[in-house]
Amino acid sequence: MNELKEKHSKHQEETGIINTYRRLIPEETKGGKVTNIVLTAVLYVNFFGNKAVYIGRSNNPEWVKKQGQKLSYNESLFYYPGLKKENYRK
Repeated sequence: MNELKEKHSKHQEETGIINTYRRLIPEETKGGKVTNIVLTAVLYVNFFGNKAVYIGRSNNPEWVKKQGQKLSYNESLFYYPGLKKENYRK
């Protein structure tokens, strides 16, 4: 039974990300130089078909999925306007 759970969890991590949205945002640093930060929104679906959007300052979608801020349904529509409320994870 534990083996099945382990395989399921690994499968979710590898296949749960449906789409990513990335935006470079300029940021002023010391001396007036400009650098870019990466803002990434990740659309994720779990085993039950429920979706969620996470956002974070990283170029790594897996990191954003695990450590990013989960957006509310209304906030997620900015990045993924076709989402249906009945399938959005609370």
